[in-house]
Amino acid sequence: MATVNEPQDPPVTPPAGMSGRPGPLMRVVKNQGLAFVLVGGFNTALGTLWFIAWQLALG
Repeated sequence: MATVNEPQDPPVTPPAGMSGRPGPLMRVVKNQGLAFVLVGGFNTALGTLWFIAWQLALG
């Protein structure tokens, strides 16, 4: 509970051009920075797996 002397956090707003409700990941994670790291890590792992699969398939 904030008192008169304590500043309140400004409301969280989406970046310019974005609208609508947060997606499923943001509803679970709540921290945008962590969500970016998770998506980036998943993307890197998936890309690596595809690269290995195609290297093995095409030699």
